[in-house]
Amino acid sequence: MIGEFGTQEGAEGQRAAWLRSVAALAKSEPQIKALVYFDAYINRDGRVRAWSLRGSPPDLKAFRELAAGEYFNPRGLRVGKP
Repeated sequence: MIGEFGTQEGAEGQRAAWLRSVAALAKSEPQIKALVYFDAYINRDGRVRAWSLRGSPPDLKAFRELAAGEYFNPRGLRVGKP
């Protein structure tokens, strides 16, 4: 299990592509059975750290695809909002 992973926003489409690559990584490493995304927005001393996916529909869609994929969701359960 990877207990905490995430990435901040970069260029448009970059985080969504990174999330899609996580699926391939997990499949290539059979010991990875679970992932926990670090969904946080921190503003400390005027420095913003934005790991949250909530403000970006393309990034959230990529995460839903990761969660709904057969590797992490072999029973095909519904994941999030359509």
